[in-house]
Amino acid sequence: MKQNNIYALSSGAGKAGVSVVRLSGVDVPQIMQQLGQANLSPRKAKLAYLIDPKTLEEVDHCLLLYFPAPHSFTGEHVVEFHLHGSKAVIEHLFKILNDTGLCRMAEAGEFSRLAFTNEKLDLTRVEAIAAILDSETLAQKRQALRQLSGSAANAFGQIRSKLLNAISLLEATIDFSEEDIPDDLLDKIYIQIEEVRHYISKQLSNFGRSAKLNDGFNIAIIGAPNVGKSSLMNFLVDSDVAIVSDQAGTTRDIIRARLDIDGYMVNLLDSAGIRKTDNLIEAEGVKRAEQLIEQADLTLALFDDEKSYEALQGLNFKASILIRNKLDMNGNDGFKGKLDLQISVKDNQNIDSVIKQIKHYLNDYFENVEDDIVTRERHRILLKEAELNIIEFLENRHLPEEISAEFLRRAILEIGKITGHVDVEEILGEIFSGFCIGK
Repeated sequence: MKQNNIYALSSGAGKAGVSVVRLSGVDVPQIMQQLGQANLSPRKAKLAYLIDPKTLEEVDHCLLLYFPAPHSFTGEHVVEFHLHGSKAVIEHLFKILNDTGLCRMAEAGEFSRLAFTNEKLDLTRVEAIAAILDSETLAQKRQALRQLSGSAANAFGQIRSKLLNAISLLEATIDFSEEDIPDDLLDKIYIQIEEVRHYISKQLSNFGRSAKLNDGFNIAIIGAPNVGKSSLMNFLVDSDVAIVSDQAGTTRDIIRARLDIDGYMVNLLDSAGIRKTDNLIEAEGVKRAEQLIEQADLTLALFDDEKSYEALQGLNFKASILIRNKLDMNGNDGFKGKLDLQISVKDNQNIDSVIKQIKHYLNDYFENVEDDIVTRERHRILLKEAELNIIEFLENRHLPEEISAEFLRRAILEIGKITGHVDVEEILGEIFSGFCIGK
């Protein structure tokens, strides 16, 4: 029979100062008794010598932390072993745990699954744990911590609660039609649902912004050949990722680099020079560069003279910083065109202003991102399905309440899938708690 008590290394694998092994299950007290550690005090660290019960060989000098059910991460009895970070120590502990016959190695994600099953975490918090582990920037970490704290779960819960309240009122108009129910009750229901639809629509429209915290904000460097695009990219990423040459057309494909700017993940993209060419390979590169402009969230439009400035005209940028390069060569030539910055990549003149403007744009773009609750594609799909059912409800007011109520039930089901909480019996509970009908 498969054991329900599980153990695993919860810290990083390999040589370390300290490693943490987690043990969880209903039989944890009996397992610890076999290890000679029977009387652990809840939530108090105990310095202990672990001894192999079979060989009496010392395993390690470690700290033990005991979290009795239900006040633990999994909701079961949990013990954490804080050991020296040695492969030999960990393997010896795993051996004596396995030899007890009461526990087994945990499967991937099993501790978090137990926490969800025991209602210690909802699905959004489970996803937040994975997001924290995967986070590479401060912005990604902050978003994950907000989700772990319950901001998304609470927001989805409020949406679901309002829908439950509305459907309970609607059910009441059906089941208790002979009671003294206000004439304007249906109007209030539709007003409430319209407010929910508006909030959902706003969250769905903000999904792209939240997704970019994880996938990266796209910044493209666009310009004619030899204006210094690759040199600027290499400077920004502090690496020779792009070919730098005086020969036109050396960059023929999209060159990508990921970097952290002011805590935000950025995809920096260098492209072929924008110009007319008879070279089929270079022409394909120019075509891709023009397509890149459509995908870019921000474009660094680079030029160095009147001709390269003209090459930028007619291009449709979502947002751009117009930058004139080679200030060391043409700083006093009286250029009259529009520009945002003048720089010299070669002499490192005014490059800090480019970075400063990028930071300013990023902070403006991600302003109020902490209010976004749709952080994963799974959330977006389910919330969109809920929105479609709510729209059906709002646009079919002529239907009998028995039929239109089904749209709300479906919407509630989709919202419940996001957090993992689905219970149709809540509708009955809402009716009887919200109305004085139990005479």
